[in-house]
Amino acid sequence: GLLYGLAQPGFGAWPLAALCLVPLLAAMAGRGVLARAGLGWIAGTVATGTATLWPATAGAIAYFGLRPTYALLAGIAVGQVFGAGSFMLFSATAGDPFRGRALLASTRICVCWAGAEIARATLLTGLPWLFLGHALAERPDLIQGARLGGAYLVSLQLAAINAAILFAVRDRRIALGL
Repeated sequence: GLLYGLAQPGFGAWPLAALCLVPLLAAMAGRGVLARAGLGWIAGTVATGTATLWPATAGAIAYFGLRPTYALLAGIAVGQVFGAGSFMLFSATAGDPFRGRALLASTRICVCWAGAEIARATLLTGLPWLFLGHALAERPDLIQGARLGGAYLVSLQLAAINAAILFAVRDRRIALGL
């Protein structure tokens, strides 16, 4: 979650987008749906808190006139519903990353990630912020796929890179007997 939050615009750590899902995916391995959903909730809470909690709190104070405590609670609530909620949806639906062949598992991971982002953007009035693809907003040379499929396609491509790194690390560990 921390890597994901730091990969978002404003921190200058966009390269983290290529590997920020790897720890979550590795933690999901061998776990049931409730445990995976819980891990997703934790990762989403940390990601949202890292990237948006203070700006959302400041915005709620400045634009809605909320007292700081209420503004902070509002920022946390929005982060839980949209940020943590979509991570939780992804983690619950993606299944065990190591179940099945790597190509099919990678495809499942990518499709579930993109589906969770679409759900975040449309359900409960939607909040299309903090997509994985948004991490590359400062690098237009790397987001040419957005011309074909918007931020969803860029996110799907980054999810594929994360999955490839996950499987490369796993296969390397197996080859080394670790």
